[in-house]
Amino acid sequence: LDAPKPPNVQLTVTNVSCSGAGDGSIQPVIQNAVLSDLTFQWNDPAGSANPTLTNVSGGAYSVTVTHVNGCVVVASAMVQEPSPLSLSLQS
Repeated sequence: LDAPKPPNVQLTVTNVSCSGAGDGSIQPVIQNAVLSDLTFQWNDPAGSANPTLTNVSGGAYSVTVTHVNGCVVVASAMVQEPSPLSLSLQS
């Protein structure tokens, strides 16, 4: 018998809208697997286990995706965060 194929995991990133907003997200797009056969573990400070990582600040994130057959895939993505706005007044 052939060994099972590991899931193919691509990550879709929504960058933070403005500096300090913490509204970024990462959503996995899965091929070769059914979502209900997978578990997710993100490396964010909360240790999220949901498929989609939400309300994150800019930075590098990775997710470990484990299939019920034992295949494990790790995927990484970068959430971008804009620089703070600066204001200078001139008189």
